[in-house]
Amino acid sequence: MRDSDMKRFLLNIIIFFLIIALADICFGFVCEYLQGHARGGATRQFHDLMTKDCHEIIILGSSRARQHYDPTVIEQELKMDCYNAGYDGNGVVLSYPILVNMLGRCQPKLVICDFTRNFDIMKNPHDIGNTRYISKLKPYYRIPVVGEVIKSVSYADYIQAHSGLYRHNSRIIVLLMNAFLKMKMDAKGFAPLRGKITVVRPEQNPGEDIPDPIKLLWLRKLAELKDQYDLKMVWAISPTYYDHSLNYASFAITKEIAASHGIPFLDYYYDPTFVGHKELFRNPTHLNAEGARMFTERLVKDVKPILE
Repeated sequence: MRDSDMKRFLLNIIIFFLIIALADICFGFVCEYLQGHARGGATRQFHDLMTKDCHEIIILGSSRARQHYDPTVIEQELKMDCYNAGYDGNGVVLSYPILVNMLGRCQPKLVICDFTRNFDIMKNPHDIGNTRYISKLKPYYRIPVVGEVIKSVSYADYIQAHSGLYRHNSRIIVLLMNAFLKMKMDAKGFAPLRGKITVVRPEQNPGEDIPDPIKLLWLRKLAELKDQYDLKMVWAISPTYYDHSLNYASFAITKEIAASHGIPFLDYYYDPTFVGHKELFRNPTHLNAEGARMFTERLVKDVKPILE
């Protein structure tokens, strides 16, 4: 190959990669614009939570938080603004950066954290690498605490998050819909379930209890925020339908961490008001709307002395 052909070949390669890089930058810019200008839906709700929301009371956790804690009941009883930041299929790996990010803007008067076995304590057989918990965080990787959390789960994901195509490629349809359609948002983050249990299957064995070091890292750091910011913080386990849950032993770890930091731990897992009452559950692990209202009223009564 002649020198001139070699130079032309190398130049074409350089131009090709420059075009790819430019397309990646443009794609990321467009997606972030759509994200920041979403008219509604999950995109607008999470973006506001990560960039500007301030609330006097914030609830953190998984779907059991999102569907069990009614902010309207809390606001009526405690006369404070309340927001439910629980997210389906997530836990402390997402909850921690949400709270730290908010603490950079304001300090809530009360933080309520609801915990589950697979999402907050033990290894989850459905996501051994914990990557599901950072999917919502990737578009915000530039925020220091978010970057720190992503790195702890997967340094490769943190590097790849610098690519607009990578961090947004699975979200473009949702971004477009939320940007151009005024889609419904959950009222104060609360998503109550309608209906009642119809069939109850025997509780499945959760498998071997193997503590997840990544979850325990952020669980301990979450507890440390209580002392660092002088927060009023409550940790809780909301009710389950079963009266002999195989998951319960896992919560000894959260109780131990809470006790070491003087965090009140409210345990409603076996509360007889709820256990076995089909009319209060949508499925064995989630209360329905009526059950959530009753549970939140009970929670408020127990929280009032802590606030006082």
